[in-house]
Amino acid sequence: MALNSLKDRLAWPALEALIAARKPAVILNTTAFSAMAEDDTTVLDGADAPVLQVVLSGSAQAAWADSQRGLSPADLAMNVVLPELDGRLLTRAVSFKAEATADPRLEFASLRHEPVADRIDYVARLAAAWARLRHTPRNDRRLALVLSDYPARGGRTGYAVGLDTAASAAEIVNLLSAEGYDTGRGDWQANDIERLLAGDVDHIEIPLAAYDSWHKALPASLQRALAERWGEPAGAFRLPVLRCGKVLVLLQPDRGTMADRKSGYHDTSCPPSHAYVAAYAWLRESERIDALVHLGTHGTLEWLPGKALALSNECWPEAVLGALPVIYPSSSTIRARRSGQAAA
Repeated sequence: MALNSLKDRLAWPALEALIAARKPAVILNTTAFSAMAEDDTTVLDGADAPVLQVVLSGSAQAAWADSQRGLSPADLAMNVVLPELDGRLLTRAVSFKAEATADPRLEFASLRHEPVADRIDYVARLAAAWARLRHTPRNDRRLALVLSDYPARGGRTGYAVGLDTAASAAEIVNLLSAEGYDTGRGDWQANDIERLLAGDVDHIEIPLAAYDSWHKALPASLQRALAERWGEPAGAFRLPVLRCGKVLVLLQPDRGTMADRKSGYHDTSCPPSHAYVAAYAWLRESERIDALVHLGTHGTLEWLPGKALALSNECWPEAVLGALPVIYPSSSTIRARRSGQAAA
């Protein structure tokens, strides 16, 4: 549906009727700013569906390509900050301003939006993933709960201010069970999670042959970065995982080595290790998870090399996650992710 603004009250009846008739599983929105009314609701709330914010950038594509920030201050305000007040989930910039061929009769060249095919493809795949999640029966949904592993003094595994990680993770799994998810059982306890934090659970093994195929699917520039920083992978990867039915609980892997955990945690110039890439690829490609929950203080994905927002396919957070729905509860807040998504 095309309209000039979600705040245009004359458009609301038609839009509300369309939502009621179509019952969308997901909405893609390209209008900017907040559409919140005086009662703190929006015209899209009636869909009870994820609203994906798609950015039509006011900048040139070359400026975006060269920018580590990803979006200009104006785009950031209009397409990220204000729409997040409505609970929209940021995706990608799919078009940029470009000068059209000059019309010799008018001696004028207009500025128009030029689409970027691979960014449109990413948003389409992400929207499809949210729609599949909506239509998959809860008992069949496959989830991963990834706990942060902050490299500081003892007790920081899964840490976030005011968060009892083990108890919170167990409570989340039990809440999922109560809502009809397959968690194996409905009485998970904090000590079950503490076993994972201590490494006292079964380890899965990711074969080198499987990782090799995932590695080759990365953009060539990222393959080179991995080789230059980490060399070639030496063998299979082992990862401690607590299986709670179709819900997996695991620690976020180290970005690099045990020796440089603290210094490397926030290093935005260093690519993740082969083991890190393998762990997320295993969740996506082998376990076929439908959504991922990151729990704890800020994880390492948002510090991986790449743009801050409006990522490209050569930004490590996108390469690691793929087009996967991500929810990020941290203490009592919901944080935005550099994956381009926030939880509504």
